[in-house]
Amino acid sequence: MFIDNREVPSAGFCEHLEALSDDTGLLQHARFHLPNRDHGYCTDDNSRAAIVLLRLSHLRKLARSERAMLRNCLAFLDHALEETTGRFRNFMAYDRAWCDTTWFADPHGRAVWALGETIAHASGDAERYWAQNLLERVVQELANETAPRLWAFSLFGLEAALVVQPDWQAGLAARQALQMRLRQRWADAATKEWPWFEDTLAYDNARLCEAALLAGGDLAAAGLTALGALWDWQQEDGVFMPVGHDSFGRERSLPKRWDQQPLEAAAMLDACIRAHSVTGDDKWVHRARASLDWFHGTNALGLPLADPATGLCHDGLHPDRVNANAGAESTVSYMWARISAAYFAKGMAF
Repeated sequence: MFIDNREVPSAGFCEHLEALSDDTGLLQHARFHLPNRDHGYCTDDNSRAAIVLLRLSHLRKLARSERAMLRNCLAFLDHALEETTGRFRNFMAYDRAWCDTTWFADPHGRAVWALGETIAHASGDAERYWAQNLLERVVQELANETAPRLWAFSLFGLEAALVVQPDWQAGLAARQALQMRLRQRWADAATKEWPWFEDTLAYDNARLCEAALLAGGDLAAAGLTALGALWDWQQEDGVFMPVGHDSFGRERSLPKRWDQQPLEAAAMLDACIRAHSVTGDDKWVHRARASLDWFHGTNALGLPLADPATGLCHDGLHPDRVNANAGAESTVSYMWARISAAYFAKGMAF
């Protein structure tokens, strides 16, 4: 059975997320289980957390403290948008000073994703109008960006927004342009021996497959091929083995096993659920289950990373141990996977 009672988010599900948050937003890192203020905040994590809380609000009513976290994450994104460039900054120090030395494409895409989800899922008109306003200020330039993960994240946000406003012309044009770019990327990179969108594996890999599957048509077929290859590269005897951090940047090479990151498991779960919705093939349900079980101890070390009661998740697997820290990206990734599983169990789309 795909779902058991661990996938029903409890009243204490956001406990660790709250521990990592303050009135600025979500802090990036933890030292063991305590917030590590040395590294401040980032747009990446506040975007992810906003999406998680918005989706959680459709499973159960958010507590007052959870609603406050969501508002703070959205306010962080509002402040992150740089007026002169129309791009989202990423890194903020604990003293609230922006400290980016270069622009990062992927956080920009994640912020677009969070804005689209806000348009689709926010409980109040004010939040939806705010998100639409910010999205209108960045949507025209999305097709000019060159990072595939920015394309994928932006496509998710555009799709969410277009569900509730299907005649939004700027959104429709941006979606079509980004799908064309992803299609061309597949044509340029994929071969029979290397059925993938890029010359290397990196992080959040399955999001590229998910974006292709969401597009439908020939791009969905490419996404299904790529996801099948990615699954084969990330499993041993049906046990999920996420692409290891040591793999990043190795051209057209099979992934190394270490270190394994929670972000990959959450992305793989979502992509497998999407593949099941496209194909109806139950093998994708089993693969989604394996991705979720990785958090709970069905992994290379046989050790759990996450606490189902509090949402806490450790920062990955090393060859000999679980990482002792439990920061924002890992915790949000676990919460994301749990919420996606609950949506699937209830027949809800995400």
